[in-house]
Amino acid sequence: ASKPQSVCVAGPDPVALVLSPSPLRLPEPARAVPPPQPPTLAHMAARVQQLVSKAKSTVAPIYSTARKEVVKQYDGLLSKNSEYVVKDPEQASKLLKQYTFTKLASIPEGIATCKKEAAAARHRLGQWRDLPVTEAAMYAGFAAEVFAWFCVGEIVGRGGNVAGYSV
Repeated sequence: ASKPQSVCVAGPDPVALVLSPSPLRLPEPARAVPPPQPPTLAHMAARVQQLVSKAKSTVAPIYSTARKEVVKQYDGLLSKNSEYVVKDPEQASKLLKQYTFTKLASIPEGIATCKKEAAAARHRLGQWRDLPVTEAAMYAGFAAEVFAWFCVGEIVGRGGNVAGYSV
């Protein structure tokens, strides 16, 4: 009588255990493994201090190098433009108002320029039948681009939703 062949299958296969010529061995019972303990507050604080120390030691050389370069560029910029630095504190306190009212004083000039340009555009577009085809095509292309950017802005404003607003 020949001995039955041993069949090996991954995991404990009951058929393989029966056909096996070796005596039946049951797996050992699983031992209860205690759950891992959470780290204590002192352990976490020590770890944070360790990480902060590593970060400082990593950043310190980069910071010192960058600081030197920034200070060098700042000093160079100020030395080149020293004539524009206001040293009188009373005069320096007036600068913001001077800038504001200088800009406000230029508004009527800007309005007059806009009126001239609008009149020229109205005159040019009033004679639209005399426009060359290339110029008309350029105006149409510009209008199409403005409309396309409007549509893109609307889509972005809706969060990428092409169909409509999320209500």
